[in-house]
Amino acid sequence: MHYPEIPNCRPEGEQTMLRYGHLRVFPDHERRNRTYEWHVSVGQKYRIRLRVVAQPRVIEVGYVGRHLRTVRHP
Repeated sequence: MHYPEIPNCRPEGEQTMLRYGHLRVFPDHERRNRTYEWHVSVGQKYRIRLRVVAQPRVIEVGYVGRHLRTVRHP
C-alpha cells in the first residue's frame, strides 16, 4: 500500500508494537477495534494516532492525546 506523505508521520517501531500494540487499538467509525499503528507527533507530549484505509482511500484518526508507552519511553 502506498502511504501519503504527512509531515512528522511515521509507523510505530516493531518492538513497541510487540510490547505495547494493545495500547494502540481503538474503535473505528463502525465501532470495530482497529490498530492505529501510525502517528503524527504534536510536540513532545502529544500524538495523533491514525491508520490508512486503502479503499475508500481515507485516513482515519483513532486517538488524539498524550504520548503512549513505547520501548524507549515506558
